[in-house]
Amino acid sequence: MRVTAVAAILAIASSAAFAQEDPIERQVERLKDQLKLTEEQVGKVREVLKKNNEDIRGLLTDEQKKTYDENLARGGRGNRERGGGGQGGGGFRGFGGQAMPSTDELKQQLNLTDDQVTKIDALRDEIRQEMRDFFQSGPQRDEIQKKMEEIRDAAIRRTRELLTDEQKPKFDEIVKTFQQGGGDGPRGPGMGQRGPQRPSVDERLRRLMEALKIEKADEAAAIRDAAKRVIEAQYALEDYDREVRTKVDELSKKAEITDDEVKTNLEELRTVRKDKDKAVKDAQKGLAEIITYKQELEFIKQGILR
Repeated sequence: MRVTAVAAILAIASSAAFAQEDPIERQVERLKDQLKLTEEQVGKVREVLKKNNEDIRGLLTDEQKKTYDENLARGGRGNRERGGGGQGGGGFRGFGGQAMPSTDELKQQLNLTDDQVTKIDALRDEIRQEMRDFFQSGPQRDEIQKKMEEIRDAAIRRTRELLTDEQKPKFDEIVKTFQQGGGDGPRGPGMGQRGPQRPSVDERLRRLMEALKIEKADEAAAIRDAAKRVIEAQYALEDYDREVRTKVDELSKKAEITDDEVKTNLEELRTVRKDKDKAVKDAQKGLAEIITYKQELEFIKQGILR
């Protein structure tokens, strides 16, 4: 019975609710939600991401692999090499901190032209190749931070050069917010800077309302309040999932734990999570009742509705 109980705990820990704890699985889940991937596509995407990760590790020394794996596990560094970038890809990330969001996010926030998108994607590809060449050269550990900071700063500077005078101030704001913790993913130990963090509720609402462009003030206020309730409920659920993972890890390490104790803990964890999940769904239902189907598309795109 004890083996079965512990297995049940581990099953919870490995479920989709906790996929964010695995960097690759977190990215798979994000792509699945954003692109509405089929199960067959999910499997193929997972294989590609894992292969890319293995290819990168194959370029590193044993000492570099250790650093790379540690950073990867903490959810920040190395995501760019693992599959971000390109058309619609992830934001540029370097060992010196996260620099800026993905091309798709920049396109949405800055109203980029198709020509700008093409040039920024080409720039990202060029930078990614520079990073590969750097690691293939077998750098010393103390060289990595400096080089990654140089690459990061060059990425920001060269991207800015592709923007109009009107776009540049807003781009500077975006970069500043992103480097201070406005990116998605958990916070992690940096090399002189803070690691990426999920955007704040206010930041997500700002992006949402800019995209919706609602002219009537009363309508905009009602939708903003309803959307805020959804985001806050989603974040509360995410935070609880992290707490549960910690609790699960602690329980699984208790060799003398009884089946009754495991059962009690599991029931409590499931009950609380069920309540928080219900809060998300109730908030989403309330929001869906006051928006148009056209507006709903934007909410789905930004992960507020499904």
